[in-house]
Formats: sequence, structure tokens, C-alpha cells
Amino acid sequence: MRKALGLLFVLALALSACAPQIETGKGEMVFEAVSAGTDALISRTDPTYRPDVTAPFAAELAVFYSVRVTAPAGYSPFTIVQQPSNPREVRATYVARKVDAQGKVLGTVEMSWLVRERGQGMVSVFLTSRSDDPQVDVRALEAQALSHLTSRFRLLASGR
Repeated sequence: MRKALGLLFVLALALSACAPQIETGKGEMVFEAVSAGTDALISRTDPTYRPDVTAPFAAELAVFYSVRVTAPAGYSPFTIVQQPSNPREVRATYVARKVDAQGKVLGTVEMSWLVRERGQGMVSVFLTSRSDDPQVDVRALEAQALSHLTSRFRLLASGR
């Protein structure tokens, strides 16, 4: 019995040592990159073609903020503040505002995303959120967004 347990322990240790370790920075989440079916077909015929692996993440974030999430009570729906992007890096900030009858902004919620191609079939995702309204639970909004992403893409490592 002891030999069997010892053998299982050694086997488990060996397997964990063989598994690739993915290092993450603070706040970084590493996902498996997903490219569209057409990207896969083109890349087989054209070795110089580089699929846009950040686009599926940006598209899912757009779906999340337009359909899945509800802004805090009294706030406008989230809108995107477009930022310069390229096939290797997407930056997007989603903003919801609470405005009084005179148009004065009473509160703001910002959720800023950076989706960056990491290489080796991986994408790094960073989320920075803030609100100037202490009644808004930013962590709960982040949890909803991250839950949506992890339901759509495979999370490989997290520094959050």
C-alpha cells in the first residue's frame, strides 16, 4: 500500500512538472486564443497570414456590454469609448453615467479592457475598473464580465 501511494505521488509530481507553467503579471489573465474558421483555412494555404486572435475577445465584450450586463440603477447603459487598436492589441473602455435632470454627471463607472496577443496561441487580458460612486459595486460588475469571458474562452492562467 505504501509503495502504491509513493508511486502515485511520484507520478503526480512528474506530471505536474511536465505541464507548461504560464507566468502572469499582476492583473493579467491568459486565455487560449481562438481564431475564426476562415482564419484557420487561410493560414493553411498562406503561411504569411496572421489571424486576428484578439477580435473574438473584443466581439464577446461588445456582446456582453450590449446584451448581458445591466448598468447600476440610475445609470445609462454602458457605451464604448473607442480607442486605437490593431490586430495584436485591442483597447476598449465601457462607460456608464448617472446624470441628473439638468445633465450634470453624478457618477461614472468605467471598465477598461486591454486584450493583447501573447503568442504561442495565447491572449493576455487585463481589466481595470473604477467608479466615483461608492454605492456601485465595481467588483460585482467585474465578476459578471469575467464570468462571461471564461464561459466563452478557456482561461489558462490568472494573476488576478
